[in-house]
Amino acid sequence: MAAADGGTDTVSLDLFVMTYGAIVSQMMSSFEDPARVNTELAKLGDTIGSRIADDFLSKAEGVRCRSFREAMTVIAKNAFPTYLGVAADPEFSFTRAPAAGGTAATECSAPAEGGRELECCTLTMEDNPLARWVELPEGAEDLRFSNLLCGVIQGAMAAIMYKVEATFSEDTLRGDARNRIKVVLSQVLKDTAAEEYRAE
Repeated sequence: MAAADGGTDTVSLDLFVMTYGAIVSQMMSSFEDPARVNTELAKLGDTIGSRIADDFLSKAEGVRCRSFREAMTVIAKNAFPTYLGVAADPEFSFTRAPAAGGTAATECSAPAEGGRELECCTLTMEDNPLARWVELPEGAEDLRFSNLLCGVIQGAMAAIMYKVEATFSEDTLRGDARNRIKVVLSQVLKDTAAEEYRAE
């Protein structure tokens, strides 16, 4: 992903979006399995996210991610505008890990029964640049076209030692009115090199 501050950067973002569409199309042709493509897009995003975290934190003076809430706010209000050209609105709440054999809640505000309580953030985007010129073809209903973004969030958060699971809960490509990504904190990892990002 290229930074999107305007001018040349906007052109770079547009080129990335078009290139991304070609990548998804090639994956669909190669795998012929939307679920496999969703997984591969998340993996690709994970790699990009870790690099973005390093790049962003090396340039952003005074930015600290001392908690899950702070880190997600930085992603929504600072990193998304810088690299995606749009901001996201973060909403924080709690959900519960599903009991053995259970299913996780789709929304942060709808806790699953059983399991431990987990911090949860919902990122709402009125506009998703990756999907601006996209219309899913017949037979691709299970494709999460923008699943790269979920991987980016997971990779960026892992880089600063927050293990999260990110999934689309609403998607305009699937007929929803807006784009919403549910991000659940599953574990705070330990790494002395990352502590500087959360230090006072």
